[in-house]
Amino acid sequence: SIKMAAESSTFSIGLFEVGDVKSCLYSWFCTSCALADSRNALDGSNFCFNVFCLHAIPYRWLVRSAYNIGDTTIGIEDLLTFCFCPCCATNQLYQTTKLRGNPSSDGGALYNTQIMHPISYWPSNDERFLYSVCCSCCAIGDLASTAYGMPWWMGCCFMNLPMARNTIRYQYRLKTTTDWSELREECIFPSLVFYCLGLCAQVTHTPIDILGKCFFKGVIITHLHEEITARNITNNNTNGTVKRYLMTNSLPSASVSYPTYASASMTREQNTDYETEIMNPVQVEMMMHQQPSSVLSRGDGYATIPVHEK
Repeated sequence: SIKMAAESSTFSIGLFEVGDVKSCLYSWFCTSCALADSRNALDGSNFCFNVFCLHAIPYRWLVRSAYNIGDTTIGIEDLLTFCFCPCCATNQLYQTTKLRGNPSSDGGALYNTQIMHPISYWPSNDERFLYSVCCSCCAIGDLASTAYGMPWWMGCCFMNLPMARNTIRYQYRLKTTTDWSELREECIFPSLVFYCLGLCAQVTHTPIDILGKCFFKGVIITHLHEEITARNITNNNTNGTVKRYLMTNSLPSASVSYPTYASASMTREQNTDYETEIMNPVQVEMMMHQQPSSVLSRGDGYATIPVHEK
């Protein structure tokens, strides 16, 4: 159920067009707010989070990806546009997203209902963790490229960690790992962690802030990599090569349950031989280690187990 705008090859206004006068003035005199509003119109994400964490260059690429505007393979256009015409580019993005809205019929903040895999503070994938610690920018570039096909150099150079985590969650319809809002979990909490590490470094006169930040980033990036690997089903174009669009994956393919959950394709409605108990994904993972053959996947991240025969 992919919903794409009919005029999917161009922006709603040209780069140097005024369009709506009020929107143009808003974009020129309050650029960060206009960009935040623009993404809110695209996917319903938190306005304050976007003000603090949204980077304009990768965001323009994401908008072009969402509406299938132009060639998104290289991304140089997005870099040059915001380097030389930032206010005009903001006006173009703002008016386009306000006019077209969410490109997906089953994506956005309201559809972020899938449960993320619990974070392990000592990741099992040691090589990926060390790579993320030593070169977090490169690892973020890998994440963006794998999740929605962003050019690696753009994710590496311009995508910050809060934005990467947030947009990946929206791509795969994942909710936050806590009951906090995305502003608190993905912006305020990391900022407080880094601030506390800085204070500790001043008190102890050691580079604990650098080591702590690298470790923190490594944990989050490795967690995201494991999440993407488990859910890496995306749109395929006609010649069979992967062609990803932000926010346009239909829900059944975007909300992929973990491979370990899918020991059987039987749904709860088809399960007529047993009375069942519904388990959430965390319980499912524990159950898979104990009785793998007993878990019946419902295909939505949840599963059922037989209680007793009818």
